[in-house]
Amino acid sequence: MKTNLKSLVSLAFGVLSILTPLVGIIFGFVGITFANQCIKEVKEREEIGKEYADIAKKLSVIGIIIQIVRIFIALVSLSTLY
Repeated sequence: MKTNLKSLVSLAFGVLSILTPLVGIIFGFVGITFANQCIKEVKEREEIGKEYADIAKKLSVIGIIIQIVRIFIALVSLSTLY
């Protein structure tokens, strides 16, 4: 069986959403989008990759949350300076 390429792409975006400051939010949403597309394609084509897409979706959500917390902390620390 063939592995769906979008599952690996979504996994990469999920990891990047955690590791990349600020831009990680965008990577997170792209990772979720690719993961959702991959899950639909895997069901239709009977390919391998659903597990990767599930992990990628979870990583992307975690990355988005981390980035929102980082932005909140930055805004709070900036507001205490003035």
